[in-house]
Amino acid sequence: MDANNKSTQLPPATKWIQNSEDSDTTDSNGNKLRPLTTLSEEAEYTKGGKKRMIVKRKRRRIEDGLSDEEEDPYTLINIEDILSPIEVPTDIVRRPALRRILRSTQIDALSKTSMEFIEGEKNFNKILCRLSAILHQDDPRYLDLSFDRTPTQIKKYKEDTEAAKAAAVALTSAKNETVIDDLDPKELAEKVKEAIRIIPQEKEEETMSEQEEGVDVEARSIVKRVKELLLENINYSNEYMSCLQEARNKLCKASMQKETLWKELLANAKEEDRRTKSFGDY
Repeated sequence: MDANNKSTQLPPATKWIQNSEDSDTTDSNGNKLRPLTTLSEEAEYTKGGKKRMIVKRKRRRIEDGLSDEEEDPYTLINIEDILSPIEVPTDIVRRPALRRILRSTQIDALSKTSMEFIEGEKNFNKILCRLSAILHQDDPRYLDLSFDRTPTQIKKYKEDTEAAKAAAVALTSAKNETVIDDLDPKELAEKVKEAIRIIPQEKEEETMSEQEEGVDVEARSIVKRVKELLLENINYSNEYMSCLQEARNKLCKASMQKETLWKELLANAKEEDRRTKSFGDY
């Protein structure tokens, strides 16, 4: 009877009542969760009389019971090798982070891209120079090229210009009138003709003199302006190509120096390894 009472006796209440601060964390099902272990610790690193705080990361072990999804990608990275300064130049060859700088192909890619820019600008510059030669009548295939218009073309151009101006004036005056009705097309045509007929005497004399001399001043002024703009763009293009060429030369020089430095450091590192091995044999 006593044995049955002992077996059915409830445990003390203190076993079920625990302090939240002392107890392990549990999930909703009552299963205990293992407290997270820190995988990094700070250490003081002294070099040359200067102190620096370095974060050391511990490697995860299989017995930690962590899945592949929870693995830290920075576990195998040695922070000391990255942050600590190099002691000898050959450390650049032995450290992957520093070795990657000398073995990078970024400078070569930039040099190739700059060459593509130079070739594209040269093709554009050739087109500008060819057009400039044609306008200056320096191209043997376009020696008989003339930019002067015939008197008939000049007269027609002036009539069209005056008609457009007269139509604009007539429409503006019609809008300003108090009459609501639209302007009659016949009336508009008459007003345009009247406006064309009213030409100052000086303009008529100037037009007649230009036609008599066979010189198209307006066309020549336009051609002159185009020549000036072409020359300006050619100068800008030459300056741009010069800057690109200078940048490419510096990139090529940096690439050659980088390759030479890598070969020298690699040779020195092999020599140091050979000396260390021979010294260890003794």
